[in-house]
Amino acid sequence: MAQMNASGLGINRRFKIRPAASKAARTWDTENIADTLSLLTRRERDVMQCVLDGQTNKQIALQLKISPRTVEVYRASVMRKMRAPNLIGLIRIGFASGLMREGIGM
Repeated sequence: MAQMNASGLGINRRFKIRPAASKAARTWDTENIADTLSLLTRRERDVMQCVLDGQTNKQIALQLKISPRTVEVYRASVMRKMRAPNLIGLIRIGFASGLMREGIGM
């Protein structure tokens, strides 16, 4: 059943939530992940591992003895380089790469 909005366009009450990226774009193979991981600096890998372990930015900052803002910068860089759209995407990459195992971390 459609409803009319102010501009006269029909709005379908039932809608389907589509994934932001196609399944092929979300599929990671081990070689691709290894190549991408090699682009990360040592500190970015440290931050990524802490994120995968479920630590907050503040906890990561205390552990690595850097400021929380620096953690934010490293974390953003990791997300960009790993092409992870969000934390869940990074976790999926972590599982696919073997950096994260079921029951470890979050």
